[in-house]
Amino acid sequence: MALGTSGLERTVGVPAGSLTGYQGGAALLWKMADLRGPSGLFITPGLMKGQMPSRGARWSGVSIRITVPAEPFGLDGIYRRIGRGMRLRSLAHPNGMMETILASHYTWSLCMQGLLALKAGDAQSALTLSSLAVYINNCLPEVADTRARALAGLGAYPDAIRWWNGALKLDPTGTYVDPYVGLARMAEKAGRWKEELDYLRLAALGGGARDDNGIRAGDQAMLAGNMVSARRQYLGTVARAVAARGMTQFQAGDFALASMTWEEALSLDQNMAGVMHSLGGLAAQEERFADAIMWFGRALEADPGSSGIRGSLEKAREGKTALARLPRSEALAMGQPDTATHWMTLGAVYWNIGRGRSAEDAYRKALAIDRLNAPAWTGLALALANQGRLEEGVRACEEGIRANPEHVDPALNLAAMLSDLGRKAEAERRLKEAWRAFPGNPRVAAAMRQAGMAVPKLGDRNRQAQ
Repeated sequence: MALGTSGLERTVGVPAGSLTGYQGGAALLWKMADLRGPSGLFITPGLMKGQMPSRGARWSGVSIRITVPAEPFGLDGIYRRIGRGMRLRSLAHPNGMMETILASHYTWSLCMQGLLALKAGDAQSALTLSSLAVYINNCLPEVADTRARALAGLGAYPDAIRWWNGALKLDPTGTYVDPYVGLARMAEKAGRWKEELDYLRLAALGGGARDDNGIRAGDQAMLAGNMVSARRQYLGTVARAVAARGMTQFQAGDFALASMTWEEALSLDQNMAGVMHSLGGLAAQEERFADAIMWFGRALEADPGSSGIRGSLEKAREGKTALARLPRSEALAMGQPDTATHWMTLGAVYWNIGRGRSAEDAYRKALAIDRLNAPAWTGLALALANQGRLEEGVRACEEGIRANPEHVDPALNLAAMLSDLGRKAEAERRLKEAWRAFPGNPRVAAAMRQAGMAVPKLGDRNRQAQ
């Protein structure tokens, strides 16, 4: 078993004569899964003797290469990927529910690979992957939608329309908007503008993050005969619903799927600065700084007044420079004596490229040498916050204040982290303490204004004492 860029790869030989048809294929998947570690199964297309298996096919004497994602996934991740578990076909297998879960996760993996193939312009591979997904589980609208997209990519429009209509039948609630969008695009391609608007309106009505104002504006434009405005309103409403789905996927840790969903939202509305900002943040998190700079730049064009996007762009540029200099920076840092300054230098190198865990380790080593080093406590707090460990970051800020109360950074970071944790009253109290400790400090004043607090006048002792 070798570790490659795509994860772990192994070839499995199927024992002769024992596994046949649908049940046999499902049993084979279960047999090959390793649920104690990474558990996302990917079967490389074209390796099953170059043919799609039929329900009566015999699985004997076939070698299948399995690619398992390098990032550990675990059972929690499998459960997270089942969006419509109650509609899954129950497979006849002694392990019952777990077999259903595994087949569902495997189906999602195939759809994911199909969408990636489409993104790369390989519609034929996408069709092969979606065919296998349909074979394993034909009860998910996402499976039918992926196949419809592949067929449309190959120019088989009537078949694509049939599969998108099939996807709608599999989703009676109408909340999965992608088939409506696909049908709208087919209508647009055929020049049937009224039909396109009808599908876009249905998509807007079914969106998970439904925007009634957008729908109402589109309806009013339709009544006024302004089809261009109606189309823009409906598209924007659908795009926001798709973007919200991407955020849900991102929060669940499904970053690759979130990225594709956000790009789908942008294909509907190219001016969504927040979505481009999110894509840039995801790229920066994965150290793809050139992509991050591109996305932040596009976001800034859509929203030139956003200081947050501008700050993200500057940080991505710094990250790109730091990453290019990383080998030399590490070598220089390692060449220094084993002092707190040495480890703080290395921590700053890792922090600049977003490697929070490496930065944390470096700052902890600095503090092991000098516990009263307030900048090291600040660096540790930020590194912990970078990993989402805000409570630990709060404690590090408090240690920094105790270590050296003359530094303002720990106090400001403490207030910011408390605010992010939803502890607004405590954050405001800490900012008032910071103002008393650093009267007139412009950074403290700016933080107070951002928090919606009044900044006391320097001569007003009564207000400062509150």
